[in-house]
Amino acid sequence: MVSLDNFEGLLQYESEYIDYIAKKHCLISGEKIATPYLMSSAMCVQSFTAIPLSEKLKIELEFLGVLEFERKYKIELWEQIYYHLVSFFALKGVLKLN
Repeated sequence: MVSLDNFEGLLQYESEYIDYIAKKHCLISGEKIATPYLMSSAMCVQSFTAIPLSEKLKIELEFLGVLEFERKYKIELWEQIYYHLVSFFALKGVLKLN
């Protein structure tokens, strides 16, 4: 088991995590997505900020910015990222949920 304290151990899951997100449907429209959207973050490996958004909504997010996009669609993108990360690492057995 990889410890969440062991950051290098988590990096081995990057491409697998992108594949996991790519199989999801758009958070808002429910459409099948082509590729995940990667949120910008200086504090995190960018692959782990992937969220499933349709191509149209990715463009809208870039145009509006995160705060306005979240207001419009009543969604918290970082909360969704956290949810998908926890789900993925729990499925992998890396994270034990009580």
